[in-house]
Amino acid sequence: MADYGVEGQTSDLLSYPLPHINPPPPTQEFFDYMTAHNPAVSNVLLNTAYLKSAYTASQSAKALRIVHQLRAAYDAALEKYDVLITPMNSFVGKTPPGKESSVMEKMNKSIGSTSNACPFNITGHPAMSMPVGWAEAPTCPGKKLPVGMQVIAKRWDEEMMFKAAMAWEVGGLGLDS
Repeated sequence: MADYGVEGQTSDLLSYPLPHINPPPPTQEFFDYMTAHNPAVSNVLLNTAYLKSAYTASQSAKALRIVHQLRAAYDAALEKYDVLITPMNSFVGKTPPGKESSVMEKMNKSIGSTSNACPFNITGHPAMSMPVGWAEAPTCPGKKLPVGMQVIAKRWDEEMMFKAAMAWEVGGLGLDS
């Protein structure tokens, strides 16, 4: 995603091209700012550059072909169900890092936080996160952090995704309970 989201290149993924996104190339000032505030962005950009240099075009194409298998697996599951419900994260959230935290401390806080969402960035299935309650964070005994649920629908069926999310909210099962 860094290719087209930040570098303005055409996506190799199975998605609609985004010709209106034409960001300037990242500058040193951008990297300094992101490293201070959200080092995960810098990490994605650096990993993208590394992967492009370490793997051939045929290896990248092979990896992208696996996307079809992933998409087919979700399509099959969504033949049986209107939506899929998953946890947004496989763990209770982590407290945000402080401004004085090191880059590594900031990175460690974000590692794994998008693992359940990333597959849908490449399969094209609409997915959204919504708050569903509170849970105690293992890293902060006595402190509760929000927990999210992810609603996933068939490709091109955002309406069903929103209906399922609305049904959850109308039932009063959001953060207010």
